[in-house]
Amino acid sequence: MAYTFPQTPISNAGLYYVNGLQLSNDVTNPTTTIDIAVGQCRDSTNTNDIFVNAVYNVTTVPPTLVTNYVTASTTFVGAGGLDTGVVAINTMYAVYAIGSSANQPFLVNYAPINVTPPTELPFSAVPGAAILSLSFVQPVLPQGYDMYRRIGAVVTDGAGHIEEFRQTGNASQRTMRYGVGVGVVAAGHAVGYTAVSLNVNAPAVPPIATDVLLLVQITPTVAGNEVAFQPTGAGAGSIYAYLSGSVAGIDQQATLTCPCNAASSISYKVTEAGDAVTYAVSGYVDLL
Repeated sequence: MAYTFPQTPISNAGLYYVNGLQLSNDVTNPTTTIDIAVGQCRDSTNTNDIFVNAVYNVTTVPPTLVTNYVTASTTFVGAGGLDTGVVAINTMYAVYAIGSSANQPFLVNYAPINVTPPTELPFSAVPGAAILSLSFVQPVLPQGYDMYRRIGAVVTDGAGHIEEFRQTGNASQRTMRYGVGVGVVAAGHAVGYTAVSLNVNAPAVPPIATDVLLLVQITPTVAGNEVAFQPTGAGAGSIYAYLSGSVAGIDQQATLTCPCNAASSISYKVTEAGDAVTYAVSGYVDLL
C-alpha cells in the first residue's frame, strides 16, 4: 500500500489572545497613572506576541524585583506615558501594550557565587510597555517599538485627572466599571424610541459596539409605567432592557445592561410623556 504525505507544512494562525495585562488606578498617583499587570498579548496584526514583564533592578546580583507591573502616566510623552501632546480634559484615552518585534525578551542566566540555581529572567533591549493614545486605531509609537494592541481605555475628568475605575476579566473581553457614573443624560419624556449618545456630556464608552452598564432612574406617573432601551437602529418593537416603576411618583432605580452601537448610541422610550427618566453610564464591556 502506498502512502502520500503532504509536502507543505501545516501552519495554524496565531490565537488573537490577551492574557493578564489588567488595568488599575495606581495606588500612589491614581489621578495621573495607571498600572498594567504583567502579561502577554497578540499584537494588532495577529503576527507577533507582546510580552509585558515585571520590572527588575538589574544592578543587583541577582536582579531584584521592583514591581510586578508597568505604568502609563499622563504626565509625559513616550513609552509608559502619552504617545503625543499633553493630557486633555474630559477625554477617553485608549491604553495600548507596545513591544518590538526585533527585540523580543530573552532569558539571561545569572549565576553569581553562592547562588544556586541560577536566576533566569526575561530581558529585552526594548521591553514591553504601555502607552496612552487619543487614537483607538493606532498609537504613535516611540522609537524602537513597532507593535501594539489595545488593552483597555481610561477617562479623564474636567481637571484632566484619570477617573476611578475597575477593570475585571482576564481574556479579550473585560468589564470596565467607573467609581462614579459618567455621561449623565436627562433623557426626557419621549414616548417613541429616541436616540441618545452615551458620550454627549462626557466620554463614557469607547467607539465599539458592546454592552453598556446603565444606572437608571424612573419616576412614573402611573404605577407600572416603564422606560425601555435598545441599541439605536434596532427594530421598533425591540426591548433589550427595561425598568418599571412600581409606585406612581416614587423613584425606582436599577442597573441595566443594554447593547449600544459603534457610535456609542442607545435609544429609549417611556410609557407616558409624564414619566421622568435619567440615566448614567456606570461601565461597559470592553472587547479587546
